[in-house]
Amino acid sequence: MTNTQPQLSTQLSEDVQDILHYAKKAAAKDKSAVVTDRYFLAGLSEINRLFTHLDALLKTAGVPPKKLFQAYKVNQKGFQDYHEPETITAKATQFALEAASKEETPPKKVKVQIEHVLFALSDSPDPCVKAVLSQAGLNREKLEKAIPQVEAKSPLRIVFYCIRETLEVVAVVIFLLIVIKQGFGEFRLIPSESMLPTLHVGDRLAVEKVSHWFRPIHRGDIMVFYPPPPESTLPHDPWNVFLRLTGFSGIVYNKDSRIDTAYIKRVIGLPGDTLEVKPGQGVFIDGHLLKEPYKTGVSQICTFIDYCGPIQVPPHSYFMMGDNRNHSADSRYWGFMPENRVIGRAIFRFYPFDNRMGVFQTPHYSVK
Repeated sequence: MTNTQPQLSTQLSEDVQDILHYAKKAAAKDKSAVVTDRYFLAGLSEINRLFTHLDALLKTAGVPPKKLFQAYKVNQKGFQDYHEPETITAKATQFALEAASKEETPPKKVKVQIEHVLFALSDSPDPCVKAVLSQAGLNREKLEKAIPQVEAKSPLRIVFYCIRETLEVVAVVIFLLIVIKQGFGEFRLIPSESMLPTLHVGDRLAVEKVSHWFRPIHRGDIMVFYPPPPESTLPHDPWNVFLRLTGFSGIVYNKDSRIDTAYIKRVIGLPGDTLEVKPGQGVFIDGHLLKEPYKTGVSQICTFIDYCGPIQVPPHSYFMMGDNRNHSADSRYWGFMPENRVIGRAIFRFYPFDNRMGVFQTPHYSVK
């Protein structure tokens, strides 16, 4: 006789695929060629993220995932004295096929769900698996009662799960943004013409915050820093502090915004230098004229004589100037830049995509 029953193919749900992934890792540690019940139990216990259906089934059956994990740890030593030749995926698939065969018109594909895996585990002859499930209080009867309750509440559970997962992802992303921005680097936009011709309005720069651990600030470095007092008027309310910490301040930045106001200038005077700015001549370091090929014009302005020198740069401070000397509000106006105001060093211009893209080189100076 010809069998008219349609051939059923099986596929694994996402929850089962993830548990199988962990189960294979557990088997690989023991150099096992077969993924058995106890390895699936190990995978089930080692899952870091709780899945919608799994979480719901275990909790409804009165077995919080943490309880299963603790029971698994207690009985883990039993893994060395028993070997089950049949893989749990085969047993779980059989449960799925049996469930499908009860329908009048079985589907062509049967998905092996997490409840099939739990049923297979609850029927396992492996003494270690039995011990873990018994200690956790999980059995087939509880599972059979939990399944209809979970299915009745599944839409609400899925919504709750999606909200929880979204919040977890957002929290992790924000944490990583803060760690990267505060410890490694960030991107900055050039809003003014004070650094022409080196930097143009609209240029995007990568700013690094690592090099200060192994190199001092050099003369000629292009530094991004918060304006020294009294120029600094950064708002310190929680929302604006959050924007600065995460780097989202760059998204809402505009010229009138004070959310994350920062200056970008070139280091001209180092701690201990005796510096003098002579209008129409240039910058003198310890009495010698500094040759600066990058600047636009010679400074014709020195508004505050106290900052034009000759004056000695104090410890842990720097004299900063824009390359566009006659259109830059820099140390000639507000004095020295304290070291603790430094945000980072500009190292790379990545936008616009033209021949000016590239790494900033620290210039080699000569004096005469």
